[in-house]
Amino acid sequence: MKLWFKTEAVVRPFKLTGGFALLLIALLTWVSMLLTTIDKAKNSVCKQHCGYILGKINVFNPINWIFVQCAKVFPVDYVFFTLLVLLFFSSSVVGIAVAGIRFLWVRIFQIRKGHTSPQALLIATAMLTLMTLALNYSISMIVAPQYATFGPQTFCDRTPRLPGEQPDCADDKNLIKPCSELADNPAAKAVCTPSVLSTFLNRVTVNFPFFGVIFFWAQFVFLGKAYSFRMITFSHRAARY
Repeated sequence: MKLWFKTEAVVRPFKLTGGFALLLIALLTWVSMLLTTIDKAKNSVCKQHCGYILGKINVFNPINWIFVQCAKVFPVDYVFFTLLVLLFFSSSVVGIAVAGIRFLWVRIFQIRKGHTSPQALLIATAMLTLMTLALNYSISMIVAPQYATFGPQTFCDRTPRLPGEQPDCADDKNLIKPCSELADNPAAKAVCTPSVLSTFLNRVTVNFPFFGVIFFWAQFVFLGKAYSFRMITFSHRAARY
């Protein structure tokens, strides 16, 4: 135990630095999700009738921009994306362990080291499974929608001189634009290829807009809960110190 305490004392500065880094990443992710939800609510093509599908990014999203830029250097974007998914999943596990299993404000089971009941473990496993399904939508459609749909793909927004000819933007770099669902240029439809995951989620949202509306407004609930939980945690730690 003495050796363990000494080791903790040595690595405490690194833990503090890592904690601040995770805090900044969490705040940046929270801001990115808020900007995307506002963009969907304001600039969606058909609002609640198609589940608030966003055909084009209109509001700057910092996490999305970082992923798109990192995608130009393989495999930096894969590493960052994996770390972001692990951050979300680890935060979900920690949240269940701290808050326990509740129905509204009533605590049903508590997660404790060596004293967790089998029923609590079973429900926690089911909750983590549902959280994984929710992460598929949140990360792909809210956190980094452009990266998850088209990645770094671009197209030349210029009318071709001959039918079937690829337009050339070698002299006009400003005409090179990121791919989007609302691009009118035929060259975009010939070059831009959406990901399988985004296509699947968009088709489900369009065919069943009720679920799309629930998923969309649930993001505001998640952001509000994350903000309130973070404020409560900070207040408890400040009172402790």
